[in-house]
Amino acid sequence: MIKNDLLGVSITLSWVLIFLVISEYLAHKEKIEKPTARKIIHISVGHVILFLPFFETRLLAAGIPFIFTFGNYMLSPNSPVEKMRLITFDAGHAWGTILYPLSLSIVTYLFFAQPFLVLATFFPVVYGDGFAAITGPKAKSGKFTLWSGDKTIIGTATVFIASFISIVIGGYVLSIYTSFVFTYWLFVLIIAAIATITELISLKGTDNLFIPLILALVVYIYP
Repeated sequence: MIKNDLLGVSITLSWVLIFLVISEYLAHKEKIEKPTARKIIHISVGHVILFLPFFETRLLAAGIPFIFTFGNYMLSPNSPVEKMRLITFDAGHAWGTILYPLSLSIVTYLFFAQPFLVLATFFPVVYGDGFAAITGPKAKSGKFTLWSGDKTIIGTATVFIASFISIVIGGYVLSIYTSFVFTYWLFVLIIAAIATITELISLKGTDNLFIPLILALVVYIYP
C-alpha cells in the first residue's frame, strides 16, 4: 500500500465512523429522531467520493465500501447479532443501507480513474434520494401512487433538482468544470432526469442500487 492510499483509507474511514458514531449517539439520546439520524448518515457518508483523488489503487478504493456492505448488514435490523444492530439503521428500509455501499463500490471500481463519473452516478442517490426523503413526506398535495410505491410531485422534483445541483457543485470541487460548455450541462441534465425516472420506478430501498447502476450504463454509452 502506497502513501496516498494510506491517506485515502484514513480519511475515508475516519469520515464514515465519525458520522456513524455521532448520529447513533444523538438518536440513542433522543436528541434527534431516528429518520433524521439515518438521513445524516446517508448524505454525509456519500461525500467519501471526494476523497477518491487520495487513492492510487482501484481495488482498495472500491474495496472499502464493499466491506461496508457486509458491515452495514451486521448493523442492520437483519443482523444475526442483535447487540450489533444500530437504531439509526432501523429507521427505514433495511436493504437500502446494504445496497448503498454496494453500489458505491461498483461505480468506484468502474470509474476509478475518473472521480467525476463516480460522483455523477452516485450523488443522485446521496442528494437526490436523500433530500427527497425529507421533502416528500411533508407534501400535503401532489401525491400519486405507482407500482413502486407512494410518490409526491415535490419529492420527484427534489430528486431532479438536488441531483443536478450536487453534480454541478461536485464538478467544481473536483475541478472538472472550468467554463460554460453545452455538452457538460446537457450531460448533467440527462443524468439528473434519468436518476429521477429511476427513483420513480424503483421499489423502496432498491433505488440505492438501481440509480447508480443505470446511470453507469448511461455514462458508458453516452457519446
